[in-house]
Amino acid sequence: MLLSRSTLINLLKFAFAGGLIYYLVVQGTLDFSQFGALLERPDFILIFAVFWVVGPVVVGALRWHVLLTGLEVYLSRMKAMQLQMIGFFFNVAMPGVVGGDLIKALYVMKHNSKQKAEVMISVFIDRICGLASMFILAAGILLVNLSTVMGFEDANLLILMVVGCMVGASLFFATVFLPYSDERDPFHRLLRLSVPGFGVLRRLYESLRMFRHKPMAVINAILYGCLIQFSIMLLYSYIFGVISPDQEIPFASVALAYPLGALVSSIPISPGGLGVGHVAFDRLFEIVGISGGANAFNIFILIHMAFNLLGCIPFLFYRAHGEVITASEIEKATG
Repeated sequence: MLLSRSTLINLLKFAFAGGLIYYLVVQGTLDFSQFGALLERPDFILIFAVFWVVGPVVVGALRWHVLLTGLEVYLSRMKAMQLQMIGFFFNVAMPGVVGGDLIKALYVMKHNSKQKAEVMISVFIDRICGLASMFILAAGILLVNLSTVMGFEDANLLILMVVGCMVGASLFFATVFLPYSDERDPFHRLLRLSVPGFGVLRRLYESLRMFRHKPMAVINAILYGCLIQFSIMLLYSYIFGVISPDQEIPFASVALAYPLGALVSSIPISPGGLGVGHVAFDRLFEIVGISGGANAFNIFILIHMAFNLLGCIPFLFYRAHGEVITASEIEKATG
């Protein structure tokens, strides 16, 4: 029996991730014993549990909720948190097959059938705001710690990349609120040119323009994103402090390497960024003078995925009450 195209692609992604992880283990860069040792610390599990609940679940749901409200899609904050957890569960249970964002969007569409476009835009912009907040926060931290940053002899390119991403994101969001009508919008006309990549940028721009009369929705979403990203940077600092107690961990170094590593690991060439994220975090943190980046990423991502499986609880609750997402609904949404 021949494998489907999607199944074959996912198998190749897993093989690619496994190959990268095997390479790091053979090179002695990745040590799974540190992961086991950290699991024996009850304080670490408690800290991670608090981070997961307060950051990705609660604040992450509030970020999505404020965008939904800005598009006049009304959903309770509690339900947004439940759907946030369900999305996390599907990110782990079905990596590379069906994104958790799509699943939570489909649940909202069941009760907002006339606002399907707005719901899909909300999860799309939610991701964009999360990405933008990561670089805006990182650039702010680097500016505050300018004396430390100036000591990064081999990290000038990384600094330029972070600042460049921050400036680009800020300018892009700023264009959303310019007082142009759709007919006279120069950016819309520019993005309609037959240039590779402009089609994606045009759809993103048109989606963001839906918020031009409600700028606070986007601003609040970015602020919520900054809270989440700041908590992640703190958690990475804590992990490095535990696995490398003799190593100095400047917070500015974490703020410089983390967003670029997170950006690379989000490229969909491996499930959950496994393998790719390990290599990226190892190399980037090495540039800013911190060893063990692959181990820190390994600990963070595996425990994060384990907590994400708790999303099966609200998922089973929804199933028990007859709210089920069918394969045909998924196929229709992705088609």
